[in-house]
Amino acid sequence: MALLFENETCGRCGGTGKHSFNQIDGDRCYGCSGSGRRLTKRGHAAMNFYLRNQERLGTDVQVGEYFYWDGWKKVVQIKPDGLNGVIYLHSKSAMYGIREGQTLRSVKDEADRTAQVAAALAYQATLTKTGVPSKKALKAQQVPA
Repeated sequence: MALLFENETCGRCGGTGKHSFNQIDGDRCYGCSGSGRRLTKRGHAAMNFYLRNQERLGTDVQVGEYFYWDGWKKVVQIKPDGLNGVIYLHSKSAMYGIREGQTLRSVKDEADRTAQVAAALAYQATLTKTGVPSKKALKAQQVPA
């Protein structure tokens, strides 16, 4: 999967995706999970912003929206289970139980997800190399009294 946010060549493996061999993972690099690229501090902060903006309570998800559970799934039916406090989100292929109060990643549609990516990229543009908002960006957010 391609990284959406600012990234760099992995310093551990030099971009090869391979590092010292072990019996469990072979020679896959742990720094980049074998991709050869890893997020910069700025890219990591933007990714966290993106993921936080997608968090919603499971009870707020509606039919026709998408939620993330090992990939994006479209909700085709919702069945609350009052006895156990579980809400079952049905996709075309499976049923997923969400406890009341549990959050999950959710978007209304592809346009909503695209808008969230654009917002995260705009946020990334306001960050310094260390992944914190620049003084100039903070000053621009302040409303004059």
